[in-house]
Amino acid sequence: MAAKKLNLILISRDPGLLMELARDTTNEFHVRTVTVQADFSSDKKSLYDMLDSRLQCFDIVLLVNNVGTSHDTIDRFHVNTPDSLVSRMIHVNMMSMAKMTQMLLPGMLARRRGVIINVSSAFGRNPTPYLALYGATKSFVDFFSRALQKEYGGYQIAVQSLTPYTLSTNMVKNAPPTTLLPPADTYVCSALSTVGIASRTHGYLPHSILGAILDRSPSCVRLLCIKLFQYRASKFMTRLQLQQRD
Repeated sequence: MAAKKLNLILISRDPGLLMELARDTTNEFHVRTVTVQADFSSDKKSLYDMLDSRLQCFDIVLLVNNVGTSHDTIDRFHVNTPDSLVSRMIHVNMMSMAKMTQMLLPGMLARRRGVIINVSSAFGRNPTPYLALYGATKSFVDFFSRALQKEYGGYQIAVQSLTPYTLSTNMVKNAPPTTLLPPADTYVCSALSTVGIASRTHGYLPHSILGAILDRSPSCVRLLCIKLFQYRASKFMTRLQLQQRD
């Protein structure tokens, strides 16, 4: 976004990360960067009241809802989803997107221009055993985005649902990148090229190819892929733990 000379408003719960990212972005791209600290796992109304008051003075034409959280392990629901995670995942993955969209959409309508990019997941396109709650929250993101595109497409508002597979990010302990596990910057460059072209997309060609195969496969094949992913994730975490001990 900054490379396209767009001024940025960055929202995160981590003030240190915000300051570092804002400094680096401003120095490299010479754009204005505003930071707002907010923890979207909170269910307090005051959180969104604060954000509304901070953002109303800006002419916001692009909203990217990409905050998210997932399970720590790939396992059955009663094993990998403690009570504290249920409410946190619902607030972070679902409530934050709906509330931020509700907050900023009226301004976009008044200006008759705007883009809303909601980051869903390929795991929300079909039922996802062993990632049940995560997949369900991301399915909400996908369905909500597709419905809004139908509602507001005629008002010069583009709403896009991005459904990537796994990326090499903190969410997967920065696992080594591969063709199917791209680093975030590679994925973002690819996904941005689809804005205004596709309202629902994996955003990255290798993911689109994989998705085209799995979406047409029987559920037993998708389950096998999840089990394989579970096995590889377990092996990676074991290796990571051994490296940390050394």
